[in-house]
Amino acid sequence: MILNSIFNIDPKIKFRKASELFVDEPVIVYVNDFDNKDVQKFSDDFQKAHNTGQEIIPIVINSYGGSVTGLLAMVAQIKSSPLVISTIVSGAAMSAGCVLLTCGKEGYRFAAPYSTIMIHEVSCWAIGKNEEIKAISKDVERDNKIIFAMMAKNCGHKDPNYFLKIVHSKKNADWYLKSGEALRHNIVNKIKVPSFTTSVKVETTFG
Repeated sequence: MILNSIFNIDPKIKFRKASELFVDEPVIVYVNDFDNKDVQKFSDDFQKAHNTGQEIIPIVINSYGGSVTGLLAMVAQIKSSPLVISTIVSGAAMSAGCVLLTCGKEGYRFAAPYSTIMIHEVSCWAIGKNEEIKAISKDVERDNKIIFAMMAKNCGHKDPNYFLKIVHSKKNADWYLKSGEALRHNIVNKIKVPSFTTSVKVETTFG
């Protein structure tokens, strides 16, 4: 799904084709995966958005999840941005995708009506010697606590284990939510897909 970008142009502005208008279109950031290539594209698009003059950066998510390190790299950029970050689930926001979804500003987290959100604990495929696996396990446990506490804080829950407790109550199974249930847990704020409207106006004053 592509977010609608609407231009309202004052009829007093005369032009023959859109390319004659020197207006930067707002940048919409799309996230499907979290590998190095996707993190780089996210970073490039994120930087472009800061240079257009737009006040809100929409991040459209349709993802089955991916790398925790890739996710945290994107989160770091979001947290350092002075602009309002809006997150929108267009199809699925699972695992790392769900965590990214919660990073949108309160009031600016959206989900399409039939979207699917899934939460589960951090996982890894550890291979190696006993001590190596123990070290990896500790690192995964640390990331797990960080991520679940982050989600709880982003969604306005005082208990840092709010989501972790629910996942544990399901015997650590994947927790699937439709948009309505995600709304009840304040993972999203609105069930809709927003539009970007850019207005180009001419104002004439006299006196």
